[in-house]
Amino acid sequence: MVAVNNTMANINSKNNLIPSPESITLGDGFFVFNKDTALVANTDVLATLPQEVRSWLLVEQSLLLRQSQHDPVNANRVLLALDQQLAAEAYSVLVDEYGVTVRASSGAGFYYAYQSLRQLAVQAEKQQLSLPYLTLHDAPRYPWRGMMLDVSRHFYGVDFVKRFIDLMAMHKMNVFHWHLTDDQGWRIEIEGYPLLTSVAAYRDETVVGHTSNKNPVYDGKRHGGYYTQQQIRDVVAYAQDKNILIVPEIDVPGHVSALLEAYPQYGCLKKSYKAQTRFGIFVDVLCPTEETFTLIDDIVEQVSSLFPGPYLHIGGDEVKTDHWRDCDACQALMKREGLTSLRKIQGYFVSRIGETAAKYGKKLIGWDEVLEGDVANSTTIMSWRGMEGGITAAKAGHDVVMTPVSHVYFDFYQSTSLDSPQRIHGLTPLSKVYQFELTPEVLSPTEAKFIKGGQGNVWTEYLPTEASVETAILPRMTALAEALWSRDENKDWDDFSRRLPAFLSQLEQQGYQVSPARFKPLAMTTVDSEGRIVVSFSVDSPNIDIYVWTDHTPEKLYSQPILATKAETYYAVGINRDSGERFGHEVVSVEPHKALAKPVRYLNTPEVTGNPLGGQLLVSGMLATDRIFQYHEWGGFDERGMDASIDLQEPTTVQSLRIGFDTGLHRRLYRPTAITVYISNNEKDWQQVAAATNEAILLADRSLTLKWPLLTARYVRVVAENNNRDYSAEEKREIAMTVHIDELVLH
Repeated sequence: MVAVNNTMANINSKNNLIPSPESITLGDGFFVFNKDTALVANTDVLATLPQEVRSWLLVEQSLLLRQSQHDPVNANRVLLALDQQLAAEAYSVLVDEYGVTVRASSGAGFYYAYQSLRQLAVQAEKQQLSLPYLTLHDAPRYPWRGMMLDVSRHFYGVDFVKRFIDLMAMHKMNVFHWHLTDDQGWRIEIEGYPLLTSVAAYRDETVVGHTSNKNPVYDGKRHGGYYTQQQIRDVVAYAQDKNILIVPEIDVPGHVSALLEAYPQYGCLKKSYKAQTRFGIFVDVLCPTEETFTLIDDIVEQVSSLFPGPYLHIGGDEVKTDHWRDCDACQALMKREGLTSLRKIQGYFVSRIGETAAKYGKKLIGWDEVLEGDVANSTTIMSWRGMEGGITAAKAGHDVVMTPVSHVYFDFYQSTSLDSPQRIHGLTPLSKVYQFELTPEVLSPTEAKFIKGGQGNVWTEYLPTEASVETAILPRMTALAEALWSRDENKDWDDFSRRLPAFLSQLEQQGYQVSPARFKPLAMTTVDSEGRIVVSFSVDSPNIDIYVWTDHTPEKLYSQPILATKAETYYAVGINRDSGERFGHEVVSVEPHKALAKPVRYLNTPEVTGNPLGGQLLVSGMLATDRIFQYHEWGGFDERGMDASIDLQEPTTVQSLRIGFDTGLHRRLYRPTAITVYISNNEKDWQQVAAATNEAILLADRSLTLKWPLLTARYVRVVAENNNRDYSAEEKREIAMTVHIDELVLH
């Protein structure tokens, strides 16, 4: 044996595996590979062994192959053995003074054992590989452990797709959902339809900044690309060796603008179409004619031959019915088939595609909207709008993949720090991903068996580079991997945080880009029972101290929530205890005022996405105008505008109201077109005290203060008109635009 150093002993004194295994017991000592170490495996094992594993053992580690039935070796060996008592993806590893013994029933089990050995291995003296003595038993909790990559919004070459698959393999994930088509580009070669690759694969330009910005601008650069059928076969084979099933998605009947630019005859309207240069949900849709179903048959036949797995994902999400409403063929179809609503056309569409897919040996997968039609029980449902779709599907006997927007949409922000790159919206920090629980408690044991697993989704509207994809998914993908693989009793956030740095270090050594967002403080504000604003900060890494300061106080270590007794802006940074490196630029402004936490009634209920405060958000004491735009920090109002009545609960002297309506951080918002303030003592007789015109609002920075002589009132009513109308790329017409309102600060 070769001596090992103290660093090795320290590294392997605890379980360091990610995902956390079913059971692991570490012993005292290490087995160290040397020039005489043998690989012992019979011909059945060698036939099962993935090529990557063979290469690692025989080439990288230079083991000497000994086929066990002819040349038994009892020491200084790596023994691989088939054990049919183990489940398909399960494996066991024993490392002792004799060497390494790995047992599995399939190539998948051997592959996951190899991934664990790579993680556990450390270098002894003379760069020889060593493994700690251990007994390891492991198997995944869920059979579907996936990641989706959208290559339509931005195109990535084959080399990066393989690199993405490599990353999945290192996380013991086994399903690559390849989103190949959408409104912004068609990415797969289909023989007999050359315009899909010469026209539909490209768009003229791409919006710069957020697609919902007022007065959008574009980059003027043609963008696109596609994969040839040979390239797809190459990627499929590459994934198969890593026990990764590829599920292709051909998104229909909506999300087809690019397809219709190439072949407009398959749309309902006789007009020209264009691949979209912005992002969103568009009205373009396939027309349910026999000619369209012939096109789909041709596509499904070729896609089925390229992807040997059992599934075909057909999208089915976010389908707008406007064109079906205005289509004579669709109206005739509804009458002929007895379809009672336009939405039933989608169900008919899915049913027809299901018949086609079955003809070519495929089972359908669809986003949860397909449940709105009559969909066969053999269809697997991807529940993305929340857990509810998955619950409904499981109760109806559908296989379910949980992928809710709340936890596993990796295009969302990881941090609200001002140095965060542009993302679509939302906030999904690392800890929230780790908390993802796939199987709802409301399901019975029988129903719960239909929950096959989950996946993370990487929509790429705001991920234009390969590096931006990597920083969007790492380390959140790592947290998801453990949520999908490890059983509840083997999951622990603090222990995961301990194991995470070593795992990420291995990824960084291979050139992967990892987001530092987990080191950045996240601010939260609440109002306590005494009506005081409480500001708190948290961070998703145990080795980070939070330091906080204001414009009037020096930087100091944060240790407990802060009571804010006056208007103040708090700044926070995370500092690594060991290196002193600083992370993040979190900013939160708060202001106590006379409307704080007072009841608010709205004539038109605001849209407050993902915030339990609802309309009370606008009197919460936290200001959003100096933060990255987050829907859950603003109240949204449609063309009816805002009509809010604040009950101060007793006669109160008031003389000004400040209203926020814009932020310069990653968004350009539509502003109210007029603002009027009224007061009353009975909520019936209103006295106007101040008003602002559209001109004054447009000249303001991000908020506007309206003033009047000091008066006494119990009720204050704020009316913000919204006459904003603009061209909608999604609707292809001028529509009313939403206005977002921040805090109503009353003094």
